[in-house]
Amino acid sequence: MTFLYFAVLLFLPIISYLTFGIFNLRPAGLYFMIIASFIGIFHLFFRRKIFVTPILVFSFLWFGFYSIQGFLMLEKGTNTRILQSFTLVVLIFIIQNTKFTSKYIKFLINIIGYTILIAMIVTIIQVFNFEFLNANYLWNQDKALTKGALDIYNIRRNSIFGYIDPNELGLSFFPLLSVFIGHKLKNKDNRFLLLFVFAGGVIAFFSNTRYVMVAYIIVILQVLVYRRTTMLATIKALLLIGFVSIALYFVIIEMGYDIGDWADQRLFREGTFRESTRFLALQNFLIFFPQNFLFGYGYLTNSLQIASNSIGSSQIHVGYLSALVYFGLVGCFFLFGLWFLLFKSLYKTAKATNYWGSFFAFLVFLWANLTLVMFSLFYYGILIAIVFDKYYKDSHVSLAVKKSNTDT
Repeated sequence: MTFLYFAVLLFLPIISYLTFGIFNLRPAGLYFMIIASFIGIFHLFFRRKIFVTPILVFSFLWFGFYSIQGFLMLEKGTNTRILQSFTLVVLIFIIQNTKFTSKYIKFLINIIGYTILIAMIVTIIQVFNFEFLNANYLWNQDKALTKGALDIYNIRRNSIFGYIDPNELGLSFFPLLSVFIGHKLKNKDNRFLLLFVFAGGVIAFFSNTRYVMVAYIIVILQVLVYRRTTMLATIKALLLIGFVSIALYFVIIEMGYDIGDWADQRLFREGTFRESTRFLALQNFLIFFPQNFLFGYGYLTNSLQIASNSIGSSQIHVGYLSALVYFGLVGCFFLFGLWFLLFKSLYKTAKATNYWGSFFAFLVFLWANLTLVMFSLFYYGILIAIVFDKYYKDSHVSLAVKKSNTDT
């Protein structure tokens, strides 16, 4: 049941296109949250041994705080957000109490590989036909279209992921790409690796989303970390990155982009960092956070909304600052504590196994919260990254046990 769940989860773009895009139901992620709850109950009652880790404890504490605050504030959308945090507890519990086989991991990698190539093809099509698999209007994300700003530099292209969530490209696809590259490197499988790295670059830079572009750079940096052993290996990694960069440059030019105009209109649109909503958000943070620093405001109050609108934003547009304002020091102790423990666990696995895919996948999430507001880890790419981390962690332990038995 667990194996089937995560395998089907990789088809979320197709399933959500059907539920949300065709049948006008909810995005498929909601149904996967509900299904996860039933699988969690099955694990809880039918497993003889249950492992409880600090990550699981903090995820439960965060769920408890989030739920209590949500019910007290009665904020719009609270039920969905509480379900997200509860599902995270359930899925962490499931993953930590499941042993994934090498055959199953290979099956998942094959699906991820096809996902990357299909996503690249769809992105290229969207450059010429933006309406192809365009889900922006379903999320009320089509303001640029209504303002007449329909140009190749400002359109947000989400490839095949737009029907799941507006941020799914950044917070699911690039974690998946990171897992894929990390697995390939770990297993010394360089077949078509250059093609997949190139495909990720095409998707990133034609998305016209800046945090996504940086996420791509973060993901491919693991090549340098993995090949850190010798100078020759480092040079090879730099040559690979350089070759992909040059190839991307010529592709971008051939697709009709003017690099200068692109930089002015998209990359450096605000002119300077001090004029950006991310920097101006710091001012609002310094005003509101001290007023309710212990437990926070819950979510957007009228005064927070007005203050944010005054600087051209819909909210305090930095995730860490927003978390402190919304949840205070108490709530952020649980939330940031969960993130820190997960970061530490993924890094420990990476150091021990030299598989860096899951660690860099989570770095994408941490980076994203410097430029947007996202507290939920229920993105299927991040969940798959945690699955791969569990597999490599278990494999490392098994090898250590076998070696110990051989030595004795």
